[in-house]
Amino acid sequence: MTRGYYGWLAGASLSAFGDTALFVASTPGSHLSRLQSLLVLAQTVPLIVSNNLLGVMAGLSPGLAVLVCGVGMAGAGVSLLAVRTVRTAAI
Repeated sequence: MTRGYYGWLAGASLSAFGDTALFVASTPGSHLSRLQSLLVLAQTVPLIVSNNLLGVMAGLSPGLAVLVCGVGMAGAGVSLLAVRTVRTAAI
């Protein structure tokens, strides 16, 4: 696995946390419980995988683990800024 893969995992979980308010605001009231269970799943699965991978990396090289987290978060932020819908979203 490459560093880009770890960055994608961090970006996926970061994106899942950041976009939650947009999804909740645009969902009809009758579907909020379904949305919440889907969002919990979307937030938990990437975290389970990325936490285990980061734990292994931290055991091998703590500096590398910190670097991968920083690159993943920066990559997620840049990729979200590249999406016009996210950039101009209003709640």
